[in-house]
Amino acid sequence: MVGIKVCVILAVVLYQINALPSLTESQVDKVKEKLKYLITNYKVDGPGGGPPGDYQALIPNVVRLTFHDCVDGCDGCVNLKNSDNLGLGVSIEALEHLYKSNSFDKVISRADFWALAGITALEIAARNHRRCRRLGCALPEVKFQFGRKDCDTAPSTNLKRGLPNNHGDLDHLQSFMSKQFGLNDRETVAILGVHTLGEARRNNSGFNGPWVPRRTLLSNQY
Repeated sequence: MVGIKVCVILAVVLYQINALPSLTESQVDKVKEKLKYLITNYKVDGPGGGPPGDYQALIPNVVRLTFHDCVDGCDGCVNLKNSDNLGLGVSIEALEHLYKSNSFDKVISRADFWALAGITALEIAARNHRRCRRLGCALPEVKFQFGRKDCDTAPSTNLKRGLPNNHGDLDHLQSFMSKQFGLNDRETVAILGVHTLGEARRNNSGFNGPWVPRRTLLSNQY
């Protein structure tokens, strides 16, 4: 049951597109393998994404990028001048290098690429449970649907999207999730569980510190 509710609700957020018959299963598998290697082995070597040497720092950052991109529609575009998106440049830069250097831009949109990266990051975080590594465990499978279209200026945009207020209460979050993604109260609480990943950084959000001890483990502790 590790992270199943979070993954299922993420699937709801990412599913709101029409699949196009142009991407093969083998192509998706190839892209996902490259993403898995990048996200699993990435270490921070500069400011913005965490302290130098921070291992698997892309897991929470990529998941956050995926959500922010899908507010008002997943289109592979994020406005880094918007203070709500501070720190996401780390993931965008790493993913952009992988996207272009492997010519994935010839077979998959950037919006689809980011969505697949978010799914991959959550799967890695779920597998980070010691029990799963030792004995194996049943993990959720999120069916990847493609067909998202990039904005004309991808991966950047000057548009400012209305993300949830950092200081908003539960009523604010429930209203936002309902209007944006059609989530009910139970689903909203479930998706908030993704905050077991990563930590707040004062230079990004004004808050500081992790919510749980293990920042790259998807769990029910939040």
